[in-house]
Amino acid sequence: MNKKLLIIIPIIVIIIIIAIILFFVFNNKNESDDDFIVGSNQAPVHNPLEDATLSNGKWPTTGLMAKIPQISVGTVGDVVETDSGTSVSVFNISLSDYQNYIAQVQHAGFNINEQSTSTTNSVLYSSSNAEGVLIKTSYSTETQKMSLVISQTTNSVDNTNNVTQ
Repeated sequence: MNKKLLIIIPIIVIIIIIAIILFFVFNNKNESDDDFIVGSNQAPVHNPLEDATLSNGKWPTTGLMAKIPQISVGTVGDVVETDSGTSVSVFNISLSDYQNYIAQVQHAGFNINEQSTSTTNSVLYSSSNAEGVLIKTSYSTETQKMSLVISQTTNSVDNTNNVTQ
């Protein structure tokens, strides 16, 4: 029995040493793989939020946002402004207030290529104006939150209205 124990113990120690060596070899290999991925041989990827202006609590009134009415109800949350567009969250807004706001947006000229859909929990609306400015909104009846994104489209705008309910 002692003879078997003298053989088993060195084998276990050798297995442990091999496992430790393999761990360090593969751990270093993964680190070098990461260096390859972000290495200087690849073109840098532009992060669109790198040039963004982030704010909270104030409705923006410049740029494309000057083309739509300012909302007078609810609480303005996160605002992300970039050269290509603006995103705004508005909290504590009722469904009727959201619908009234959409009517104001339509009256301001955002009534081209309208698309609207609703479910029991949400309403989505998008349209553009004659200048090719696109507005997309969503409203959640559960959270009473409106999300709005406005951006300049590159497509030409036709004057057809496509509203679905």
